[in-house]
Amino acid sequence: MVKKVIVLNGGPRVGGNTDMLIDAFVEGAVSVGHIVKQFDLRDMNIKHCKGCQRGGKNRNINYPCAQHDDMDKIYPQYIDADVVVFASPLYCWGWTAYLKNAFDRLYAVTEASSKNGTYNTPHKECVMLIAAEGDYPENFALIVNYYESILNYLKWTNKGKVLAGGVINIGDINDKPSLQEAKKLATTL
Repeated sequence: MVKKVIVLNGGPRVGGNTDMLIDAFVEGAVSVGHIVKQFDLRDMNIKHCKGCQRGGKNRNINYPCAQHDDMDKIYPQYIDADVVVFASPLYCWGWTAYLKNAFDRLYAVTEASSKNGTYNTPHKECVMLIAAEGDYPENFALIVNYYESILNYLKWTNKGKVLAGGVINIGDINDKPSLQEAKKLATTL
């Protein structure tokens, strides 16, 4: 079954290890016919969520947030997507601010989809791709817990995660099995 996949790239470095991990994933996804749309958040103008609770007040589900910026490019793709890929280097045991900011703003879709005071977050399948300097399980414990907690709360489905440790300098990932893991994971969506 062909799936629509969006990749939210929280990596700040063009051509960095996160980008390479994404490239491998996208190659795998496209090779089996999936449709992929990638958003490099570092290049986008996305304001922070104001917590105004006005998402969806204009009732245009494709542009639900009260703020209009480059999230307006992401919303329609997110709504239509079957799979959301969260990709980031590990910063202080979490996602980069680029990715966290975009994820926070997706809440406007939940607000716009709500009826009778009940929040309706669209169901998604998810993948997490993480590049990190540390290469030991404890290094990834917090981000894995965060990711799994989000999926549990939203009732989203985990399709897998690739935790690429030992990669700090651009290109370090080339000698790691993580690229093949990402490519293979994408073919199993």
